[in-house]
Amino acid sequence: MAKIEISACVIVKNEAEALPRWLACMRELADEMVVVDTGSTDNTVALAKAAGARVFSYQWQDDFAAAKNFALTQARGHWLLLLDADEYIQPQDFPALRQALHDYERRPDIIGFVLHLVNIDTDNHNRAKSEGWSLRICRNLPTLRYHGAVHEALIYEGPGRGQKQMQLLAAVTVWHTGYSSHIIRRKAERNLRILLARREREGAQPLDDAYLADCYYTLGDYAQTAQHAERATKQAEQAVGRETRAYALWIQALTLLDRPAEEVAAVVAQAEQAYPLVPDFLVLAGYDAWRRGDYQQAEQQLQASLVRYAAFLEHRQDSTAVTDSEMGGLLPNVCWELATIAHWRGRDTEALALVEQGLQTNRYFAANARLWLRLRGGAEAAVVISGLNRFYDKQRDAAFLLPLLPATLPQVRLYYLRQAQAEVSAGESYLLAGRWPAASAELSEDVACRSQLAILALAQGKTQVRPYLGQAYDTTQGTPEVQMTAQRRWARLQRSLADMQPVERTRK
Repeated sequence: MAKIEISACVIVKNEAEALPRWLACMRELADEMVVVDTGSTDNTVALAKAAGARVFSYQWQDDFAAAKNFALTQARGHWLLLLDADEYIQPQDFPALRQALHDYERRPDIIGFVLHLVNIDTDNHNRAKSEGWSLRICRNLPTLRYHGAVHEALIYEGPGRGQKQMQLLAAVTVWHTGYSSHIIRRKAERNLRILLARREREGAQPLDDAYLADCYYTLGDYAQTAQHAERATKQAEQAVGRETRAYALWIQALTLLDRPAEEVAAVVAQAEQAYPLVPDFLVLAGYDAWRRGDYQQAEQQLQASLVRYAAFLEHRQDSTAVTDSEMGGLLPNVCWELATIAHWRGRDTEALALVEQGLQTNRYFAANARLWLRLRGGAEAAVVISGLNRFYDKQRDAAFLLPLLPATLPQVRLYYLRQAQAEVSAGESYLLAGRWPAASAELSEDVACRSQLAILALAQGKTQVRPYLGQAYDTTQGTPEVQMTAQRRWARLQRSLADMQPVERTRK
């Protein structure tokens, strides 16, 4: 048997949607894949076996640490890759990972690697929601095991504990899809249940408040969020890669609870003192000022956050310190708020530059796209289309752009309708192209024809006339905006057709 240098370990339950990407990634990086199933009812197990993984069953006990530790005991490799089923590494980072394992192989003091982790929302065009650091590679040591029923952490309990280190590996990014919109609330409800049950059995643990604050924030209980986040900031033990999270949750909860500006500012000052290099708290202070309508203060705080973020990125490249920041996910909104203020004040050149910075960070942040269109709305259609195509794929992103396009840009709308290969009637084409007489003639003839077909259908006793009316009256297809328009058309036509229904005559 060939030597097993790297084992990839994962626990799963009903992960058929995410697991294929994990398997493809680990096949390239690991010599073996250990998959521990905790009760799947879909085809998760079949997928894992078909990919060549060693699959084990484990009775779920509402304890993530216990399940993951079982997986570690099955691994035969010298190094362990510990990515969850909803996490992956992109191929361009594979060489850096392999090189790190090679470089530190003869450094017994280095027992693991902390990687850059980005949470993305697959329901919103893979929008980056937050980022931080997380331990995802370690040596296969019996003295290195997980602790904690939820948000489990690897802890070394062997000899020379004080001399063992986790090395920062900033060149490798782990992409996490598990906080996508359709998943996150269900996870928060599950984690809260497990945390509260474990606290009832065993009492409070050092990191409980930080994790409870996260759960309550996701579930919209901001009073509980503020309470637990405040407690978490006062505890000596902090989760690696999540050190600033408690302060951020505390500030956001106070803002959403509409607490006085002085109270929010006091917490921001505490956070700034504890983590002076992190830009996030300036952003949150700016959001609070925006909420209160103090746009001058909001602008000052948000501009300062951009300056600090640039310094933060530079510092991170030159430092081995692990400090988390969610600025990457916040940046599109920061750009939008600053651009909006600049636009209000007549500084449209500055506003356009800020909006485009936001689009470069995340082109699917719709508020920036709308503001860009407003700022460029007076330009010729060809100029607007050329500008949009700098940020968007004209075919793949047409469906995203169409609902955002204002009525003042009909030719731009026609262009993207054609790119999307959407069905466009001759009348609508004339209308969007500005050919008013031709559009009027075509649309009048089309409406008359469809109405006659519907009347004939009713006269023949057919109760369903929608098939005779075409796509414009289909209330089940297209974007929500398109469906709403179809519903209005359908309601109007129903009223008209009701008046036209032939009256049944009784023969004498």
